[in-house]
Amino acid sequence: LGTFAMMCYSIIHCGTLRRALSRGARFYGLVTDDFRIGFRQEGDKAILSVVGLNPDHDPEHFIAESLLMIWHGLGSWLVNKRIPLLEARFAYPPPAHAEEYRALFFAPMAFEAGETAVVFSTSLLDLPIVQSETSLKDFLLTSPARLLVKLKNDTSLTAQIRQILR
Repeated sequence: LGTFAMMCYSIIHCGTLRRALSRGARFYGLVTDDFRIGFRQEGDKAILSVVGLNPDHDPEHFIAESLLMIWHGLGSWLVNKRIPLLEARFAYPPPAHAEEYRALFFAPMAFEAGETAVVFSTSLLDLPIVQSETSLKDFLLTSPARLLVKLKNDTSLTAQIRQILR
């Protein structure tokens, strides 16, 4: 209890999204043996992954998928901009409800991908953290549950049509 909040306090002054995600991943590596948050760059792609260290604890992959959504939402909140995903990867076969993942991740999906991760452009890693300890206090009143509700997708077809009509 309180681990997510302490992690948030440890990253709020990191300056950039890159430093915040890197520090946050390291933080969780210190405090839990249940999962590992990975953060790395491969060329022009930033990859945020979740590895469950005991598959028996998450047989339906709910925890791993929730953590991906929470970390994506946290990063978006930190920079006050929805981070568009290039891809959502899952290390397991597609479940019966796989089509629902499109509404959760707004990205192309790859199953049996060797890892469970979200991928976005490294160009976003240098975005500044615009939140403060003051805004963090309000944010934490409803987090991390609030992060499971997706931020507005400004790149969706609906959003593009609204922009054209405006």
